[in-house]
Amino acid sequence: MANTPNKPEDDDLELDMEAVKYFLWLDPDRCGMFFAPRVLIVEGPTEKVFLEYLIEKDKLRIPAGSIFILEAMGKFNIHRFMNICGKLNIPHSVLFDGDLGKPEHKNFNELINKSRNSFTYKVGDFKNDIETFLGVKKTKHQHRKPQHILYKYTQNQITEDKVDELVKVVEDLLN
Repeated sequence: MANTPNKPEDDDLELDMEAVKYFLWLDPDRCGMFFAPRVLIVEGPTEKVFLEYLIEKDKLRIPAGSIFILEAMGKFNIHRFMNICGKLNIPHSVLFDGDLGKPEHKNFNELINKSRNSFTYKVGDFKNDIETFLGVKKTKHQHRKPQHILYKYTQNQITEDKVDELVKVVEDLLN
């Protein structure tokens, strides 16, 4: 795609490579989406871990077994999961980082919105990212994002107002 930092390599455009990618994306964990009444597709592990923690702590009230939170391994795969859900008649909603509409993300943001299908309930985004939304300073290391957000929350460094606002966003996506 033009204007993105992730230019495809030659073999990315081969059909066999697409099959390899699906093999990686559809691991046993993610295949749980096939048995859920509804799926919430989120961009990465930070959103998945934090939302599941809020459910466990009864901050986000979702009936047990009614939703599967699917971590898409990044924004660049969300449209693929939307397509799978659509083809298999799986109701789903999407939540991703808008990244302030930066040029390198603009095409993917548009692709996600264009990938809506008859089983897509709603698509929502954080204008920038979940850290900015929650008022948390970003960690220097990408792999630390999930633990960083949980730590900040457990240390009362994320306000309840922000958590309530996140809960409202998720509930809106699911209703």
